Amino acid sequence: MLAALPAFASVTALVRRPHADDAQHVKLRTVVVDFDHLEAQAEHFGVTHLFCARGARREFRLTERLAASMSWALPATYRAVDVVDVAQTLVDAAIEDRPGIRVIENANIRRLAKEV
Repeated sequence: MLAALPAFASVTALVRRPHADDAQHVKLRTVVVDFDHLEAQAEHFGVTHLFCARGARREFRLTERLAASMSWALPATYRAVDVVDVAQTLVDAAIEDRPGIRVIENANIRRLAKEV
């Protein structure tokens, strides 16, 4: 989504492992890193925006699907959020271009997704 925006000349995604869709956009570069040793990846942090979407993925995992079916019983903070909603919220935050650190939690991502 970021790579499709004219405001961004390039997008670097730090990933645990490569994915077949990684080469979809000419402005997107993926770098496989060891997240336990990010200090070794310092050259990738000279950026204008940095996003961290912990746990955002589209992989099928049976236990997560089972847990998601019971998520109605959990407080909003712990409910699953669709990865597309996470991505769109991050893109919207980048477009807003407000300086500083922002934390957008699950409940707010769900609320923002409903407003769109």
